[in-house]
Amino acid sequence: MNRYEFKRSSTVQAAIKGLKDREIIIKEGGKYIIENPILELWIRRIF
Repeated sequence: MNRYEFKRSSTVQAAIKGLKDREIIIKEGGKYIIENPILELWIRRIF
């Protein structure tokens, strides 16, 4: 949370829920992963 300056854990939880609902991320092996490999590369480039 500190890395991206989120103030509350509820903000992170809401973001995760929204991404899961839109099927952008999935939980696999205890980790969240981005389903679309192109989107994942683009995000990694930015961050």
